[in-house]
Amino acid sequence: MKTNGEETLCWIYKLLPNLSARLWSRNLYSGQMKIVLDYKKGGFGRFRKLKIYLSGDVFLTGMKQGQRTEVEIPEKTESFFGKMDWAKTEKIKIEDLSEGDCVEMVPYFSWKHADSYRRFGKKSLPIRIVIRNKDGFQKHIPPETQ
Repeated sequence: MKTNGEETLCWIYKLLPNLSARLWSRNLYSGQMKIVLDYKKGGFGRFRKLKIYLSGDVFLTGMKQGQRTEVEIPEKTESFFGKMDWAKTEKIKIEDLSEGDCVEMVPYFSWKHADSYRRFGKKSLPIRIVIRNKDGFQKHIPPETQ
């Protein structure tokens, strides 16, 4: 039996079919969205943990290279990012994600980044972010390759 809130949502979804899939994917009933984080192996930070933070610097999890984990993103979270020491990855907006998406974090090595880390001047980590849907198709193209 549906509650009054569920009946209202169903009525709204019938009126707005284009938005219904997007809203259902945000998991409205539980207030949380599950996504998969996949930290690939690469040349940068091989033996270091990448710490994942929600907007507002709220710690979510720590990951080693080669690790894949499912996490729940709380309601009202705007974005999340990875952090290692003082440097951060690009921010991933929650509005770009759907339930069950996979966020791949692919580290790479470049001399440009290595030199700037030595001087404590680099603000972004050399990690490409790739968002894939449940079927494995890429949804987001990293800024470096656009």
